Amino acid sequence: MAQQNLHYFLNNMNIDAINSCPDHQTLANNARRNNRRVYITGRSVLRQNIEREVIRLQQPYDRFTINVITRRIWNNFTNSRRQQFSDSARAANRINQVIINRRMNRNTGFINRMFQIHLPQQTNTDFERDLFYGTGFP
Repeated sequence: MAQQNLHYFLNNMNIDAINSCPDHQTLANNARRNNRRVYITGRSVLRQNIEREVIRLQQPYDRFTINVITRRIWNNFTNSRRQQFSDSARAANRINQVIINRRMNRNTGFINRMFQIHLPQQTNTDFERDLFYGTGFP
């Protein structure tokens, strides 16, 4: 975004959309949907709102300028407003951590069974022995 685009954005942005703090469940779902393991912060929630506004206003997408706008708006927030964004982000992180832990616990049994593959198997026939241990070549 050039300087003129920055001023256009600041003059035409929807303040309510920028100030809206999504609920923590939506934040958690979006973070998981993007398939990234990210730690969500209050400022990153604000950045998402700004990115949506940039798209709505059909402005050129420039990461540096978005960060400048985010910093400027974040610094003008009251402490209580920052706290609301941060609290929502922390709640979303807790939700994602619980889901990650559940997935890890669900995989633990499978991983334990994989480690047992190397244990010797009791076999009664040559076919079974060859099946479990492969065939040897002289």
